Amino acid sequence: MFNKFRRLLAEIKNIDFYKQQAIEMKKQINKLEGELHGQKVQRDLMFWQLYKKPEETLQQAKVRFFHAMPPAEGNARKSQLVMAALLKRIHDTCEQNNLFYWMDFGTLLGAIRHGGFIPWDDDIDIGMMRADAERLCEIMRQDSEVFVKYLYANTNANGITKICQIRWADTPKGPYLGSIDVFIYDYCEKRSSQLWAYFMKHKLELIEESRKHPIVKGPLKNWLIEGIQERLEKVYRSFETPLIEKLTITREEAPNIILGFNNFYYINYRDEHFFSKEMIFPLKKIKYEGYSFYAPNHYMQYISPMYEDIFSLPMDIASHKHINITNKKVAALYYLYGKYANEKPN
Repeated sequence: MFNKFRRLLAEIKNIDFYKQQAIEMKKQINKLEGELHGQKVQRDLMFWQLYKKPEETLQQAKVRFFHAMPPAEGNARKSQLVMAALLKRIHDTCEQNNLFYWMDFGTLLGAIRHGGFIPWDDDIDIGMMRADAERLCEIMRQDSEVFVKYLYANTNANGITKICQIRWADTPKGPYLGSIDVFIYDYCEKRSSQLWAYFMKHKLELIEESRKHPIVKGPLKNWLIEGIQERLEKVYRSFETPLIEKLTITREEAPNIILGFNNFYYINYRDEHFFSKEMIFPLKKIKYEGYSFYAPNHYMQYISPMYEDIFSLPMDIASHKHINITNKKVAALYYLYGKYANEKPN
């Protein structure tokens, strides 16, 4: 009995030791991150001073640098142009049906900084108010050349979400899975940092609860297993309903706009994605790959909080990738490129 007690005591001491080690490691990581950030700031300062022409402001030099960046090449560029043509199809559908969308996240960043795709990016994000997004899905499901997915998913990182994606329909050469992500937004009466904190806390609780339920991702057949959508929706609604009441979320026009609860977990961005209606509306057109697409009313003010500095030297050139263009997908990509991407922008 005494030996068991000694072993238990030793294990407790080991736990305390490892906790202390973890704390020390966290301190070292924070210190290294601070040093790396300082080195990046110094590097950027040196680069921009060397790059800037005497008659330019620093901002003008940065704009010139990014606009001069060459676009992607080869299949990566073909994929971008195929996606831009799909956004044009969505744009035309919205114009014809009095629906409103705006370029969002990395797509908006690319429009502002590059006049099109970020050269190493490969997907498109748009934002829409919930009623408009749902109506767009209804209309585009009638288009035989387009495939719409608006279904519940469940992943380890995001928990249960309702994902809205639009892509070109399967081709005679097979499917090409590059899609446009539609991020849904809601009107609400109230807005405060405390309400955003409540939103995020609720989201984390949903993610935790989601781990008790089946993972749903990958091939479409996984999403359509009998009863799975109903099961995920029931769990999702149990979290969404009190949130709607707390934030006074409404489908009718209201003074404020918040990122929809059904979207991916908003951990990768720096701001509270919660703003006045005037931040978004009325929309403005800006150039993207030769087309004129919609952006938020105050698009610089809108995007700046998401990123530390949209004109800083990029860190994700090699790592930012959503579509893996395998040999199996090349034939479908070439089919879509020949059919849609040769249309001239207007």
